[in-house]
Amino acid sequence: RTCGGGVQFSTRECNKPVPQNGGKYCEGKRSQYRSCNVKECPGSTALTFREQQCAIYNHRTDLFKGLPSPLDWVPRYNGIAEKDQCKLTCQSKPLGYYYVLEPKVVDGTPCSPDTTSVCVQGHCVHAGCDRIIGSKTKLDRCMVCGGDGSTCTKTYGSFRKRRHGYNDVITIPAGATNILIRQSGGNATFSDGVYLAMKRQDGSYALNGNYILVTSELDINVGGGVLLHYSGATKAMETITGRGPLKTSLTIQALVVDEKKAPKLKYTFFLPKSTTRPVLPRKPMEDWLKRRTLMLEILRRSRNSHK
Repeated sequence: RTCGGGVQFSTRECNKPVPQNGGKYCEGKRSQYRSCNVKECPGSTALTFREQQCAIYNHRTDLFKGLPSPLDWVPRYNGIAEKDQCKLTCQSKPLGYYYVLEPKVVDGTPCSPDTTSVCVQGHCVHAGCDRIIGSKTKLDRCMVCGGDGSTCTKTYGSFRKRRHGYNDVITIPAGATNILIRQSGGNATFSDGVYLAMKRQDGSYALNGNYILVTSELDINVGGGVLLHYSGATKAMETITGRGPLKTSLTIQALVVDEKKAPKLKYTFFLPKSTTRPVLPRKPMEDWLKRRTLMLEILRRSRNSHK
């Protein structure tokens, strides 16, 4: 790679001179590698490096006979064994099928979205957030490489309202990092009738919209190469997690299908100190009217009791 973190190799041959007459072969490594071109790539691209490698196979009609075309390919992370992280496993967006399109990704490709380690010759090797192989430099909670966590603040809260249907919980702004949304309730065989849902900035659903639930684990692409991991609606502890930072805002919702039990939803994330605070949902007008009627009734009774 010419930018964004590449890998440089050097090799040596034991031929100056070649061992003869029972002489020992040269000692030491025959090849070694190091990081190179670690600076950010100029300009901006909507695709990550792995997404670019999958996209090369878009609209190829010669790959799989009998499948409809054209097909758009995106990286597959969920369900991939750790030993297979450095294979180019891509998934068809319209069909959901996934295949290993190449036995190895290009050297320097991140092993997964939630690690700074990179692939070298088909193996995942440790690298720091500075893209240097062997480096111990880490991302802080604000997703600043080598930072001390002082450039962001923690936002947290909960949601406990029993209101049938989709309920806005909070809008998480762009720039948010280390996102954790939890809905605790029910168990492996019994649901409490409350589920997580998520809307994009344009109002479309990224998760569990239109009363259609995703029951298995899912990696959600929320744009800009950012993935959020969803546990699945059938888990006793339903979660949405992701490192971020988000490129666009997302609205978290609680889908209540059974009002007998209140949601047990909690959220935490971190925001840069310069970011506008997240938007909490306003009280619906009907709630205010009910509250106003109740207050007026209490005042009326109070006046009557003093006559």
